[in-house]
Amino acid sequence: MKNFGSLIAAGLGDLSLALTVAGLAMGYGRAMPAAIAFLITAIGMLLGVVATVAGLIILARNGMSLRGGMAMLGLVPALCLIYGVVSSRGAPMINDITTDRVYPPTFTKAQTLPENAGRDMSYPEAFKAQVEKGYPDLQSLGMKAARDDVFVKALNLAKSQPGWTVTSSTVTDKESLIEGIAVSRIFGFADDFVVRITDSGDGVVVDMRSKSRDGKGDMGANAARIRDFLTKIRA
Repeated sequence: MKNFGSLIAAGLGDLSLALTVAGLAMGYGRAMPAAIAFLITAIGMLLGVVATVAGLIILARNGMSLRGGMAMLGLVPALCLIYGVVSSRGAPMINDITTDRVYPPTFTKAQTLPENAGRDMSYPEAFKAQVEKGYPDLQSLGMKAARDDVFVKALNLAKSQPGWTVTSSTVTDKESLIEGIAVSRIFGFADDFVVRITDSGDGVVVDMRSKSRDGKGDMGANAARIRDFLTKIRA
């Protein structure tokens, strides 16, 4: 029975590493939908935790052994899972982030895309308080500059970001808007974003909204995107 248990643990170590690598590779290569590749990777990481615990028990009882070492192959996926959990700690379970919680920027072009057919692109009222609590640093950015100048800078910046595609840019008497899609590097998750620039006194106010198409939570990805973009605009 002991040998059978160590055999199972060794198999879990191999399987966890194989699933994790396969999920990452297929996600990065866009060989399958992002959600499926992510699920495969997540299963591999969870199995890695089980395999690592089993491997530690085997090594503690029997000393160094081949099966114990094979079980410990799950340590790498397990550490990846721990890193992901720790790095996203405190991120609210929402997937639509905005700097303006009173009048969030609205999607226009995104609503016409086939990928968003049937999606409600309005901003969820329940998310506003969660954004305020989870990301209090994300605020509208005031700049003392001409709207046209900030618009050109923001447009060029959006076009230069890896994985970003600008789908629409509009200038009206009241505001300037930039819409686009940001695709994550590893799994290829697609998020819609909109940048809004409005006149305000002797300058402008820049707001941004970023919304994931998949999942209920985003592990802080949308907030990080907005924070990075606004930092670069300010610079």
